[in-house]
Amino acid sequence: MRMHTFLSLSAFPFFAVDVCITAVFFFFFVCFLLLFESSAEIIELGHMHTRSRHRRGIVFLFCTIAIFSLWNASGGDVDSFAANVEGVLSPQSSDGHPRHVRTFNGVNDVLVVPTRPGTYLCEYMSNASLLPQGCVQSCGNDGQENGKDFDCYVHSRHRVAEFRRADIAINHNGPVPSRPFGQRRPHLTLFYTGESNHTDKKRSTEAYQRLYDVVISFHHHRPYYFTWAHRQQQQFLKILHGNNQPLANKDAFDWEKWQQRHSAVAVFVSRCKARRAEFIRRLSEHYPVHSFGACARNRAIPSECARRTGRYSQKLCVFQNYKYAMALENSNETDYVTEKVYHALLSGAIPLYWGAPNVEDFLPSGRGSIVELERLLPGQLGDDARATANAKDAFHGFGEKLRRLEEDEASVRRLLRWRRAKRAAEWGNSFLGNLYHPDPFCAVCAEARLKRSKGGKEK
Repeated sequence: MRMHTFLSLSAFPFFAVDVCITAVFFFFFVCFLLLFESSAEIIELGHMHTRSRHRRGIVFLFCTIAIFSLWNASGGDVDSFAANVEGVLSPQSSDGHPRHVRTFNGVNDVLVVPTRPGTYLCEYMSNASLLPQGCVQSCGNDGQENGKDFDCYVHSRHRVAEFRRADIAINHNGPVPSRPFGQRRPHLTLFYTGESNHTDKKRSTEAYQRLYDVVISFHHHRPYYFTWAHRQQQQFLKILHGNNQPLANKDAFDWEKWQQRHSAVAVFVSRCKARRAEFIRRLSEHYPVHSFGACARNRAIPSECARRTGRYSQKLCVFQNYKYAMALENSNETDYVTEKVYHALLSGAIPLYWGAPNVEDFLPSGRGSIVELERLLPGQLGDDARATANAKDAFHGFGEKLRRLEEDEASVRRLLRWRRAKRAAEWGNSFLGNLYHPDPFCAVCAEARLKRSKGGKEK
C-alpha cells in the first residue's frame, strides 16, 4: 500500500477556503483588539490589570479556535483519507481476494460523513474495503453491493469541514444533522440504528425519525433494512461449500469431538438490561455458566482467544470450546435478531436463545436449531420479567435438561442438523430471504447520487 502526501492538490482548494476564512476572522479580531485598546486608555489605571487578564483570555480563546479551524481544514476532507490512497488491498473484499480501491472521484462517487462522535458502520460492512480512516464500498446504480458504477466512501470520524462536500450525513446517537442555510449538501440525512426500540426509546419514535430523509434499521417494514444473517452470509456459505467437497464426511458431525467441549454455558453480555445478570446468576446455581462479558463476568477470555483480533473473533473462539452458548437479546422485539445467535450457531455450540418472537424466520431450519429460553423459563427475562414462586424449581429443571441433552446424541444431532446441509434450500425460504437480503447501504448511496445529479432537488 502506497500513501501520498497528507494534503493533495485536489484537497488544496478546500484547505485554502478554511485558511482564508480563518485569516478574515483574524483580521477583524485584530481590528477589534485595536479598538479595544484605544478605548481602554480612557479608563482609570486601577483597572489595568483586570483589562490585561481579560485580553489574554480572549487572545487565548481565539488561538484555540484558530488552531482547531486549521486542524479541521487539513484533516477533515475525503482526500486525506481516501482519495490519496492508491492500491489499498482489503481482505474483506466480497470474493475473498484483495481488491484495488479506486481514487475518489467527487463527480462519480459518494461521500458519507458522520455526526459526532463518528460512525461504527465500517465494522459491519462485510463487503467493504478498509481505509485508514474509514472504508469504501463498491456499488451499482441499481443499489446493489459490489457493483462497478461508483464507490461509496464512509469517513469514520466526524469532521465539520466535510459537511460542505458530504452527499450523506449519517447519525447513530449524536446530534441530528442539518443542512447549512442556502446549501444543498448533504443531499440525504441518514439515521442508522441497530438498537431495539425498547433500548433507545428517544430515537425510536416516529417524531424523531421524521427529522431524517432516510432511516435504516432492522425493522422489515421499512424501505431500507438490514439483517445480521446477511452480514454472516460468507460464514454460512462456507459451511455449505465444505459439505459439498468430494472428501467431505457424509455425517459432518463428530459426536466424540463435540463431547470434549466444556459442559457449561458460555455467554457474553455487555449490558445487564432485561434482567440478564439475574438470569445468569440463577441459572449458574443449577448448571455451570461461564460469563465473559462486562455484565456478570466470572471468567477471563482464554489467552489463545484473547490474542485474536476483534471482539467477534474472540467470542467465536470461546464459543467453539463449549456445548452451549447463550444468546440473550436486549429485548423481545419483532425482527430484532442480532449477531448473538449467529455467533452461537457458527461456533458449533447449541444456542440458548431469548429475544424476537419471530426468530424462526432468521434461523437455518427455524426453531429446530435453538433451545428457546422463553418456552422453558417463561417470564424470567426482559425488563418486565415477572418473578414466580416456582422459579427456583424451573431453573433447577432446566439445568437438569441441559445435563440430559449433552448426553443425548440423537437430540444434539437434530439441533445441529442444519450444519450438515448440502443445499441452501434445506435451511428454509424465510432464512434464505434474510441471508440473501442485500445490505441497503448501496441503495441509499445510489439515492443520494441520483439526487445530486438533479441538483439536490427531490425526485
